[in-house]
Amino acid sequence: SMTARRVAAALLIWMAAGWNFALTAEKPVVSVLYLSRAGDPDYVAERSYAGLALRDPKPVVEGARIAMKESRIRGRALGLEFRLDELELASGADAVEAVRAAAPRAVVLDLPLADLAAITEALGGRDDLILFNPRHADDALRAEGCAPSLLHTLPSRAMLADALAQFLAVRGWREVLVL
Repeated sequence: SMTARRVAAALLIWMAAGWNFALTAEKPVVSVLYLSRAGDPDYVAERSYAGLALRDPKPVVEGARIAMKESRIRGRALGLEFRLDELELASGADAVEAVRAAAPRAVVLDLPLADLAAITEALGGRDDLILFNPRHADDALRAEGCAPSLLHTLPSRAMLADALAQFLAVRGWREVLVL
């Protein structure tokens, strides 16, 4: 899916930037945590009265897996090993504590908005941790809810509206009905 491709691209760009690691006999491991929540309502398939799928969302973990596969060559060249750890939180588990316990270098936050906001508030100011937002397009996450280490893999609603307005202006379409 498009979101999975965006996550893969963001992870690859981040990994390509690399870090300065001390040369040791063992390859340094760059751990990336994919964090999700069991029973997440955003991933419940919606069906119509006739049984047709109205919405069948797919988790973005596939994008992270693809990025890990594609980073093996880059990792070998840099003397690094990239590892993806997948963690599904139980319904009452504390997301912030889960990230602290895992101690990753990066976290793909495929979580409901409340969990993402809690992690961003608690850990978003750290310079040794990169947080990826692969699914929320809320404008607030790029304004008052943003943090220095929070990267977004998809455009916000304001960015999409601006792009549409620019496209319409370039085409010279002055009278448009938007539904």
